[in-house]
Amino acid sequence: MSDVEISAPDPVDVRIGKLLRAYRQFSDLTLDDLGKAIGVSAQQIQKYERGANRISASKLFEVARVLEMSPAAFFEGVEENERQSLFDHFTEFFVAPYSTRLASAFIRMNSHQQRALSELAETIAPSDT
Repeated sequence: MSDVEISAPDPVDVRIGKLLRAYRQFSDLTLDDLGKAIGVSAQQIQKYERGANRISASKLFEVARVLEMSPAAFFEGVEENERQSLFDHFTEFFVAPYSTRLASAFIRMNSHQQRALSELAETIAPSDT
């Protein structure tokens, strides 16, 4: 047997992976679409998204180009612990089923409708405790 210890993925790699998945899904790209665009397999994109494999700077730059965003967006808030919770909620939201449909409908609503939908969601969602 090997004495090599397998370490957990670095939290920054996991965070970048979550953002990659959220941005990819928000852009309506499949794993295969993004993989072909940057020259890797869909399985490799999935590994980046899970944080199982680190994404190189050049590949991250290519991903940002395909998604039409700044590569810096993947690093915003990395050192700001107080924003971690909001970031986690944001990424969890965008990888959840139906989230892009909900977000798209939400931004078309007026402020009264947005408030009503937010209150409804808070009422029917399980409590955090």
